[in-house]
Amino acid sequence: MQDLDVTPSGAELDELAERLAAPALQGRAMDVSTLEGFLTAVLIGPGLVMPTQWIPWVWDKHEGSQDPGFQDVEGANQILGLVMRLHNGLNRRLRDAPEDFEPLSWRGAQRGVVQWCEGFVLGTRFYRQAWELLQNAKPEWFAPCVPPGEDRPAEPVEAGEAGRWRSEVASSVVKMKAFWDFWQEQTQSRAPRAEARGPMPGGRSPVVRKAPKVGRNDPCPCGSGKKYKRCCGAPAAH
Repeated sequence: MQDLDVTPSGAELDELAERLAAPALQGRAMDVSTLEGFLTAVLIGPGLVMPTQWIPWVWDKHEGSQDPGFQDVEGANQILGLVMRLHNGLNRRLRDAPEDFEPLSWRGAQRGVVQWCEGFVLGTRFYRQAWELLQNAKPEWFAPCVPPGEDRPAEPVEAGEAGRWRSEVASSVVKMKAFWDFWQEQTQSRAPRAEARGPMPGGRSPVVRKAPKVGRNDPCPCGSGKKYKRCCGAPAAH
């Protein structure tokens, strides 16, 4: 039996990568970098997401409904143990030393920030409305975390470019975590920490519960020192 408090080693991350790429998962499972980005958003976000809610998405990143098709109990326990150890280790690092945040999966040459960003975006969909409010208020925090597309090329070819991108992503994660931590501190006396309700239907539009509200005259959760109505809660300029 695995000790779930022990962070996976590099060799164990390689083993997890192989297991997630197993034919039984039919190419629908997350890879290790996608999984770590996904778990990061789940852990730092505005509300609690239970393992029973996010685990199905590990095996089926598109719809969260594919049966993982494990062939035996031992194999199932092994891969689940590695996933939970990755989750628990990431949680400890984000809790104890968020300023030193860096995903374990970035340390492997075969894994990268592109896949991590894809997973992070997927993880924000458990609380889509709350995350969208933050993104509208602080778009610069989210810019590094946007997956490849028209505004984001594939993995940078030059090592220096990849390093800068990773640094920007890590910095944004630290800011987002501080925001949501402050948000929870300010609202804790008014409402309990919200919990996501059920799995995300269709893989794109989750059923979410609104994050606790901050009063217009309360300090802004971004930590600016201004009132919410004069900072992130101010009407957008057109």
